[in-house]
Formats: sequence, C-alpha cells, structure tokens
Amino acid sequence: MTGRTKPRRKKPRTAAQLLPLPPGQRHLISMQQHCALAAFRDGHGTADQIRVLARVVYLPLMMLRAETGGRADPGPYRTAEAMLYRCYLHGQAGEGWRLETDEAAHFAGLLTHFDGQLAACRAHCYLDALESLVHFERSGCSPLADPRAPAAQDALFRWLVEKTATPGTNG
Repeated sequence: MTGRTKPRRKKPRTAAQLLPLPPGQRHLISMQQHCALAAFRDGHGTADQIRVLARVVYLPLMMLRAETGGRADPGPYRTAEAMLYRCYLHGQAGEGWRLETDEAAHFAGLLTHFDGQLAACRAHCYLDALESLVHFERSGCSPLADPRAPAAQDALFRWLVEKTATPGTNG
C-alpha cells in the first residue's frame, strides 16, 4: 500500500434526479416564497415565514456556486441576509415582521432569479443545494459567512437553525 487513497466516486444519479424538478414541486416552492414575500411586504410576516425567505437567500446562491464552480457573487445575497436580520430584530422587538419597499424589491429580484433557476435545473441540483444547506446548519455557520465580518453576521442564520431544530415555535 502506497498511502494514496482512491478518489471517492459519487453515487450514480437516478433518472428522477437527472430530470428537471416536477412542475408541481417547482410551483409549490415558488408559491410558498412569493406568499411569504407578499406577507412581509404588507407587514404581516411571521417568524415561520422568515425561514421561507431565508431559502431565497441561501439555496439560489448554493445552486449558483455549483453552476459556476464557486465563483458566484455573494453580494446581493449578503444584502438580503442583512435585510432579513433587520426584519428579525424588528419582529423580536414587537415592531412587526415586515420588509421595507426597497427590501421587498430586492427580494423580488432574487426570487425571480430563483424561479428561473428552479425551472432550468435538474432535480439533483436543487437536492444538492438542500444538502449543502443542511451541512451549513449543522456547522452553525452561514453559507454567506465572511471571515472579515463581525461575528454578529451569523446571528440570523444561527437563529434560523435553532428555530428549525425546535418545530412549533413562532418567535
């Protein structure tokens, strides 16, 4: 034995994983996100819906990173994460779970992009992004973490992970 290890082979994809996401599944994902955005835009968001909007931040970026070999610009997603964090702070302070008009417009642009990604991707791309998100949740570190940024940047992500781990809580 020479000490070299064989590269791990990825498990072969199933036919269903190689096909596009089923239209019904894409529609359900998109509808949940559009409804959450509308609720926040109108000032009627909830702690549960903030997790739905968080997926508009994290999943499209992970899918984009996979498509571009990791060369995706995280800027718009970091901006959205900061907006959600402000929304979270307002909600926790009893000031309502809402996004301002410019924030809602920013999310609408990300959501439109994500809808396009879902329509164009194969099922395994979305599933791989979900798997990556679970990995980040286990680590407790945001997929958008910037080593140069203050530790508070991950506060929203840690809260989301905590709330996901304790179903039935609302705030």
